[in-house]
Amino acid sequence: MYISNGNSTEYLLAKDQGINFNEVIQILGAVTYTRKFNTFRGGFGDVIFMTVVYREKDGISNNYSVDIRELGIIISHEKEYRMNGDSKEIINKLVDWITSQ
Repeated sequence: MYISNGNSTEYLLAKDQGINFNEVIQILGAVTYTRKFNTFRGGFGDVIFMTVVYREKDGISNNYSVDIRELGIIISHEKEYRMNGDSKEIINKLVDWITSQ
């Protein structure tokens, strides 16, 4: 789900649709991250909410949620991380990738 200016748009992207998720990993890998030991209290700006579902080698399905915020904050597994780089650029690249699929 992508939320911008109060409007939300949902997307469903799956590997069996032929989508190359390595591109997302490259986009997110373009910056470094620092673990923050406080709790995010809300904010403003664009946000991407992702639920990643994957299957382990033993066949068991798992999932995790990731919130990526324009402010440069990522929340995953109830842990907060701060992007060390241009977070607005990363959000824009992710949105461009999502909407081009």
